[in-house]
Amino acid sequence: MLCLRHPSQDLECDTFALAPGEEFTFAFEYLVRATPGTYVVSATFNPLFDPGPPPPQTLSVSTVVEPSAELQVAWSQFRAGRDVVRRATVRSFGPSIAEDVTLDLSWLGNRGMVAPVSITPSLGTCAPPTASSTQCDLGSLAPFDTVTVDVAFRTRDARGLTTTAVVTSATFDIDPSTNTATLQT
Repeated sequence: MLCLRHPSQDLECDTFALAPGEEFTFAFEYLVRATPGTYVVSATFNPLFDPGPPPPQTLSVSTVVEPSAELQVAWSQFRAGRDVVRRATVRSFGPSIAEDVTLDLSWLGNRGMVAPVSITPSLGTCAPPTASSTQCDLGSLAPFDTVTVDVAFRTRDARGLTTTAVVTSATFDIDPSTNTATLQT
């Protein structure tokens, strides 16, 4: 079988010759980044018999592409005066808008509970922290948006500190393995 791809994204395949009663299977797999919607894939078989070919036969399959987004979270750390700041950075790589994005933050010191000095999101709001966690509502993130949440600790409390960030969204996430990050010192 020989197949040619046309600029219109159509494929044209020639099976050359089939004996009477002979069958063939044509299967293809494709990966696309498409905007949400309903798409139809069709295949048409045009037998070329002499004399008088039978009419073409067409098979169509409809598929629905739901909104999806790829969210990633990572930690960084820097000093700010007397404090150590842990920065959780959330990035959206689309292709759709990530709706209702939530960032869960937790922390634990090597001697037990530590209280952050402050929690500052660049977008959205964070609930008042409990002894070891908080939740931030980041709203909606368009493709390629970035949001940071700074969690400041006193330097003495930052020794042996473990912080974890987990980002979730109401929109289907393409790769949830990038939705959790942990930083230990």
